[in-house]
Amino acid sequence: MEILEKNGVKFLFDGAHNILEMKTLKKNIDLLGLPISTVILSISSNKDIARMLQAIEITDATYIITPHPFLERNISRREIEEAFQTFETNNYMYNPNLEDTIKSIYENTKGNTFILVTGSLYLVGYVKSILFPD
Repeated sequence: MEILEKNGVKFLFDGAHNILEMKTLKKNIDLLGLPISTVILSISSNKDIARMLQAIEITDATYIITPHPFLERNISRREIEEAFQTFETNNYMYNPNLEDTIKSIYENTKGNTFILVTGSLYLVGYVKSILFPD
């Protein structure tokens, strides 16, 4: 778990990539009282998508699902939409253009909230390389 800030926007990076790690991440978010407004998430094809989503459920957050950085581990948009049918929120989107998505979220996030990036260490590294290239 790593918290970084850029120009007033706070990011929580965590490489949780299985159900147990997602549950632990959610527990820590709750214990710390972190207000998560957006979750950027990538899940690889060999995972239980619905159970992972349920483990990291944050009621008021917007979920942005992006393809796994390694194409051979991608899950289809249909699989993601089916998994969200088991989820309480419909506040999600699938966006294959991660770089534009990150920039848009970054530019439109206001207030004392966090953007959570999780589901894959590869995703965490990629997002950090876009936002913090130094």
